[in-house]
Amino acid sequence: MATHDYIISNASGAAVRADLNNALAAIVSNNSNASSPSTTYAYQWWADTTTGQLKLRNSANNAWITIFELDGTMLMEDGTVSAPGLAFASDLNTGFFRSAADKINFATGGVERLEIGSSEVVFNDGSNDVDFRVESNGNTHMLFVDGGNDRVGIGTSAPEEILHIAAASETVNSRDGVMLESTSALAADTGLPLVFSADIGGGFTNYGIASIAGRKENATSTNAAGYLQFGTGSSGGAISEAARIDSSGNLFIGGTTASSADIALNANGSATFEGSVSSGPKKAYNDDLRGCFIDSYGFINVNSLSGSADAQNLIVLQRGQASGGAAGDGVKFQVKNDGSASFSGVVTGSRFINATGSADPWLKGVNSSGTETFNVNKAGAAYFASNVGIGTSPSTELHVAASSGYSELRLAGASGSGASVEFYESTTKRGDIYIDPSENIVFRNNTERMRLDPSGRLLVGNTSNVATASGFNPSVQVAGTGAAAAISVGRYVNSTSPGQIVIQKSRGGVGVQTIVQSGDYLGEITFEGSNGSAFKQGAIVSAQVDGTPGSGDDMPGRLVFSTSSDGSSTPTERMRIKSNGQFFINTGGGAPNASTSGIEFGGNGYIYNVVDSGTVQYLDRMGNDGIIVEFRQANQAEGSISVSGSTVSYNGGHLSRWSQLAGGIERTEILRGSVLSNLDEMCEWGEEDNEQLNRMKVSDVEGDKNVSGVFQAWDDDDDTYVNDFYCAMTGDFVIRIAQGTTVARGDLLMSAGDGTAKPQDDDIVRSKTIAKVTSTTVSTTYSDNSYCVPCVLMAC
Repeated sequence: MATHDYIISNASGAAVRADLNNALAAIVSNNSNASSPSTTYAYQWWADTTTGQLKLRNSANNAWITIFELDGTMLMEDGTVSAPGLAFASDLNTGFFRSAADKINFATGGVERLEIGSSEVVFNDGSNDVDFRVESNGNTHMLFVDGGNDRVGIGTSAPEEILHIAAASETVNSRDGVMLESTSALAADTGLPLVFSADIGGGFTNYGIASIAGRKENATSTNAAGYLQFGTGSSGGAISEAARIDSSGNLFIGGTTASSADIALNANGSATFEGSVSSGPKKAYNDDLRGCFIDSYGFINVNSLSGSADAQNLIVLQRGQASGGAAGDGVKFQVKNDGSASFSGVVTGSRFINATGSADPWLKGVNSSGTETFNVNKAGAAYFASNVGIGTSPSTELHVAASSGYSELRLAGASGSGASVEFYESTTKRGDIYIDPSENIVFRNNTERMRLDPSGRLLVGNTSNVATASGFNPSVQVAGTGAAAAISVGRYVNSTSPGQIVIQKSRGGVGVQTIVQSGDYLGEITFEGSNGSAFKQGAIVSAQVDGTPGSGDDMPGRLVFSTSSDGSSTPTERMRIKSNGQFFINTGGGAPNASTSGIEFGGNGYIYNVVDSGTVQYLDRMGNDGIIVEFRQANQAEGSISVSGSTVSYNGGHLSRWSQLAGGIERTEILRGSVLSNLDEMCEWGEEDNEQLNRMKVSDVEGDKNVSGVFQAWDDDDDTYVNDFYCAMTGDFVIRIAQGTTVARGDLLMSAGDGTAKPQDDDIVRSKTIAKVTSTTVSTTYSDNSYCVPCVLMAC
């Protein structure tokens, strides 16, 4: 525990040393003490042992800032919404602050977004135009609050009402959707209602006025029979049941059973009515002796109260008239107990005729001029003089329209015979669409052209499915004996846009976007041939995912070409084009190496050939003599290999080899063209065998007979062995000459003993000879004024 004023006064050596030790003790203990240091500085530390806190002096040197507890507990300032106690260096109005006791608040951009208190958690307490979103595993907007429009969405990012729920359609028996769960014990009539409320005055601003409830119909275990209950409120305020639909689909209005309901509409199509009225229409009863009811067959039964033959069973009155029992009292149409019927007045535009002959029309329509417009004969055949409309005013010969949903036209043939639609030009049949009893839809223009079979396969040119060699049945099949057995895609437009064949792959269900994985097949074109009894695979071109795709525009792909060898029907990969442009031939998919032969064309232009044995590459110029290979650097020719007759020439180059410095030491500066000398040490490259490449040094002996060549450059193409260099040995290169040494064209050179070369005393090629000067043109001059001239190296 120590503090210090950090002022070292002049004193004896021991006193100064003690004062320094005290200052260091204060520093290493962060001025730990029960009280503040007597002398303070801006940004000074103080470990306050009284409060157990680490504090920092502020920049004005007039107060202490608490950083954290000495036991490691972090502390922070309360802060405000615009200056949070814990913020980000690059965003000072975003972070955490404390608005009151037992509360933590979150702010972004100086606006409070979330408050967590001891009794509640509040989002957007400031009522700002801020949306709130909860994302589930498969839905980005599982819960969404539209703050600007005061709407809540479930499964939608754009709620259109106060509560908007969006999800895929579900069948009624799936039990998926919006659920109201009753937690009551097993019993009949249990279930939760959906209650509708309104302000009814008198201080009742949220009072239930109607409800819909799904309830259990019985108390039997594992029996899921239920009924739907509709309730309405009375003037007295209570909600009572007004109608229900039971588990059998029966609708009861004004009661809970068929016998107690005022109106019962039964699932079998019959209906019963209970009760009567004192005026207007006659009484209706639910028995089958009198009144009106719909029986179990769907027939309307009208029984008179009287049993006399003359009593009316059914009457149609003129509007505004009361029934008096006679046609003159406003009765326009009546049916009596004896089955007779009568009309009062004329039905304009049509007539009803009771025909006697089989060919005579039973029902006939004529217009005001007497021209027949339609008729139906005894055999049931119908004739219409003009267009026929069903559900609409017709605009064509037959026009069918539905008032809601889709319209439906049903063709029903006799059992086992199917149905067809035929197309004629006058009396000549041109074609038809036929559905046979096996559910094949056949398209014919007097000859079958294609069909859709019961499995949904489209067959063109064939009447039965043909499976592939791998055993699956394609959804579209085209067959034929001529050139027309083909599929053509043409696009005729004045642009660069082409016709397309698109093959797609997702790991989800139909229409569901689920990301594919590396190695997935995106598409495949298979070529098959018949062996006389079945189709066999001869070749495959497939597209595969070549790496891990991303959620954005990231779908790495590769093309794989496979062929079956002679004697096999299983295609083997022969060629692959990868996503990075690499091109592999006969490598089995991977890059060629010491154990895998093949050819690799690199995306950056290199070619890598590997064979197990034999010649690696053939270069054959057939027409005449000339260059076989040309070497370029920056698109400038630097050398070549050419042929002339039986002579192969290597032009513009020299022979070089790899080497290392003595002991394999790290690279150092060696000037290009410096003379090198052989050592007895061998180069080392890990476990690699090396029986011919020795290490070298810069020649330090005048007339050195161990000269090996001249320094060319360090090998920077290897990230593992970084201390290798190239030694130029034979052929055209440059050699370094010391300052003050003069050479002439044709001079034979030897080592000068300092890394440079100098002329020999004679013109005899000896073991010490390293090069012959070919030009005195200086190509490079170094900082020590040594220089390089062209030469022909003779170090080997």
